[in-house]
Amino acid sequence: MHNPATQGATISSQNLPIRRRDLVFDQQHIAFDRWHPEGNQTGHLFNGLSITFPKGERHFVHSVRHYMDRMQQEAPQLMEQIRGFMGQESIHGREHERWNQAMAAAGYPVATLERIVGKVLDGFVYKLPPVVQLANTAAAEHLTAIGAGLVLADPQVLAGVDPKAAAFWRWHAIEETEHKAVAYEVYRTVATRDLGPVGAYLVRVTTMLLASFLLNATGTVFQLVLVAHDHKLTDLSGWWRFLKVQFLRPGFAWRLLIPYLRYYLPGFHPWQHDNHALVEQWKQANEASASS
Repeated sequence: MHNPATQGATISSQNLPIRRRDLVFDQQHIAFDRWHPEGNQTGHLFNGLSITFPKGERHFVHSVRHYMDRMQQEAPQLMEQIRGFMGQESIHGREHERWNQAMAAAGYPVATLERIVGKVLDGFVYKLPPVVQLANTAAAEHLTAIGAGLVLADPQVLAGVDPKAAAFWRWHAIEETEHKAVAYEVYRTVATRDLGPVGAYLVRVTTMLLASFLLNATGTVFQLVLVAHDHKLTDLSGWWRFLKVQFLRPGFAWRLLIPYLRYYLPGFHPWQHDNHALVEQWKQANEASASS
């Protein structure tokens, strides 16, 4: 029988293995105020995002796990990828907790910012209907995947970065790319049947607006708090360098705009942008550590 929930999935989506790699990264002695050569403000953009990841990724796993029994019945061909997704996210949470703990040990107000993440999740996101929580996960996974794609495709993004930090962020980007379609596939399977194609589309794009607001709001606030901790809020040259990163080279804002907007197309699928060759390149270059 034809299954509309899997229509449009590419060969890469079905065949790319998603493997849990139990890697531990050396995060000691990273200078969190200057690990990125473009300056304090740029580094703290990444640092602020890291603070959101452990609790956020636990929510992603929760929203997908809610439908595990149903997926076993309705789309058993996806179960291996679902398990790989959850395994990768668990390791991401652990390693970002270690990054965040190292930041806290350096004096940053990590615990306060983590409490904000918890309040947003517990006070709002976890109270949404399960299908909307799943849509939020699919949206957030797209946001992280397009950022990861830029990290992998353009060496300039991490050029000159502390090698330990670069290895950490590249690994995360690789695995976000590997599993970028999993939550989307689960959502499409569930929502297409429960809400109909039109309802599934409307919930998907509306929830992307919500996810975009939450990620950008928390990311901006956290970046500002971390920059303020370093007494750099009035560092105009640092902010100018940050704006150049955003709009000139490598140009995060402009280069992520079109990939972001593609999510709103009715026929969108994450693997329409097939960049799994970047995953294979990383695996070949890191063969020893990539084996699990």
